[in-house]
Amino acid sequence: DILEQQLVAQQAKLAADKATAEQQEKETEKLRELIKTKQSEIEQTKAATQAARAEADARKLAAQTYADNSARIAEYSKRVAELAAQERGLVVQQKSGADVQVQLEWVRKQLAEATALQRDAIKDTVTNMRLETAEQVASLQAKQSALGVDIQIAQASANIARLRGDNTKAMQLEREAMAKQIEVAKIKLEIDRVQAQLQIEILKISKEQLSTDDALYAQKVKEIDLKIKLQEVTLRELDGAGRLIKLKEEENRLRQQATNDLGS
Repeated sequence: DILEQQLVAQQAKLAADKATAEQQEKETEKLRELIKTKQSEIEQTKAATQAARAEADARKLAAQTYADNSARIAEYSKRVAELAAQERGLVVQQKSGADVQVQLEWVRKQLAEATALQRDAIKDTVTNMRLETAEQVASLQAKQSALGVDIQIAQASANIARLRGDNTKAMQLEREAMAKQIEVAKIKLEIDRVQAQLQIEILKISKEQLSTDDALYAQKVKEIDLKIKLQEVTLRELDGAGRLIKLKEEENRLRQQATNDLGS
């Protein structure tokens, strides 16, 4: 009876070992596939980044070809304001009986040209801001994508270590995966932050170009101010999320330290 029990126990152990070995092989194969995916992801990320940079360079070159006036926006805005004031003064004189038709026509022509240059400068400024932000976001997204594959590899490696009975190694790998997840969260916050800041800058430019002669000037200012405040609320929320991420980062660091102490 004892021998039979030993035989049954031995057969059960062999079956369990076989199941564990099969599970380890599955996890190992999964890890191999993840590594292949990682290598492919790196190549795709490099290609996408290079393409994004090439496109951005081409657009910038095209903008420069048509004269990039973004740096002269303040100059043109001042010129428009001066000419608009001259036009108003001449209109008052004309209504008073003065013969200023020739001067008025000249000022209006200059005002139209200055306004066109001002609009072109604003367009160039906004275009360049969008391109710079898009390039920054593309770079951050490339890092985010690469980290995503790293996380899967660390998690798969942790599973293999646990199946082999190395719980300390498994916990260490899980902490590494968590650290990378925190990095992904930080990158997401940074993407949201640069996009919100872009919207604020564009809104400020729009506000500066409003004409005080517009009957809806006050209403338009309020609408833009409200949109700016909403973006500023978003930035404050991102700051709060950033503080929370720092706490999680510290928690993960302490857990990693405890795991290292356990293994030593």
